[in-house]
Amino acid sequence: LDAVSPALNGGVPEDCDLLIANGPTTDLSESERELLEAYLDGGGQMILLLPEDYVELPNWDALMNRFNLDMVEGYIADTSRYYPQLGSPFAICATLDLSSPITSALSSDTLTLLTNSQGFVELTEGADESVTVTPFMTTTSDGYAVTLEGSQTQGTYLLGAVAERTGEDGETT
Repeated sequence: LDAVSPALNGGVPEDCDLLIANGPTTDLSESERELLEAYLDGGGQMILLLPEDYVELPNWDALMNRFNLDMVEGYIADTSRYYPQLGSPFAICATLDLSSPITSALSSDTLTLLTNSQGFVELTEGADESVTVTPFMTTTSDGYAVTLEGSQTQGTYLLGAVAERTGEDGETT
């Protein structure tokens, strides 16, 4: 496992099987976003773990938009599935889709704990038809996106999802 800076390395190394972006606290530069787009367009795979503290990441968001995912502003709460003993709907017990290969080894009794989570929604307008988004961890419909200014938007939010694009050559990213 090596640390990589696409801008400093001139791109993602060719032997990289999986790129993990773990909690970025600063946004990508335009050139870094372009390098990651080239890596992904070439069949690369990436995991993006959003940071614990909310920061605006417009270039990361633009990269995720290419895969029909839109980062939600603020933190995600769920008033139906949270740990009351922790006293906060921001301590979420996520809803798992056990048909996903990522969660198939778990059971309906498996507990998750996500605190101060950020989330995504699937793009509907302007969505790329070659992209399939498969959620494996979500809130209930009683989920809320709560901004630092205090606005709250109710909905079902993606806390974990796989986004795959199938190219004209049949290769999947």
